[in-house]
Amino acid sequence: MIIRIRRSPIFVIILAVAAAVVALSVMNLEMNMLLPLGAGFVLLFGLIAFYLLRCYFIFGEDSFVYVIGFQKKHIPYSTITQVGLSDDLSSAPAWTTTRIEIRSAAGRVLLSLPAREDTPAFINRIQEHCKGARIELEKLSSL
Repeated sequence: MIIRIRRSPIFVIILAVAAAVVALSVMNLEMNMLLPLGAGFVLLFGLIAFYLLRCYFIFGEDSFVYVIGFQKKHIPYSTITQVGLSDDLSSAPAWTTTRIEIRSAAGRVLLSLPAREDTPAFINRIQEHCKGARIELEKLSSL
């Protein structure tokens, strides 16, 4: 089952404004520099958009998988010890300031929140697959 990530409209607006500012500043350059520089900016913003828009969770048969841009990490359910919420901003990228914190034998992972409409399914799947883990997601439904 695929769970979508919650997107922040404010962050998307900031990214769009940054792209517009860069595009407007490039317009003052000479035409022979404009094409390679413009192609470089298009490639850069395309990679950033791909990285930010390709974010989701997958509940597999024996592991939780999170995909962020080019990264795809598996966390076996049997190694997960705790799932909760965190306001720690040390881990990027995330679309929200509150994050899902997953502690496992491999360490700690901070992830963006699931989409609002996918939140009940996320909570149910975590509780179903991580029976030995301490799950503290009571506040998640209200966020």
